[in-house]
Amino acid sequence: MKKFNNILIDYNKNITVPVDPVCGIEMDESLALVHEHKGKKYYFCCNGCRKIFIKKPKKYKNKS
Repeated sequence: MKKFNNILIDYNKNITVPVDPVCGIEMDESLALVHEHKGKKYYFCCNGCRKIFIKKPKKYKNKS
């Protein structure tokens, strides 16, 4: 698997999986909370992780 723009890509299965930049959890894109920051979409497993990201986006945006 390779990570690209906050999404894990499994080239063997052709499946993309969003990854929460705060806690690192992989999730189903249809269940993820989405937040856009400076034109880029970030996916979160819960509102708590989304709130943490919003407070300090610079800390987490490079983890994607």
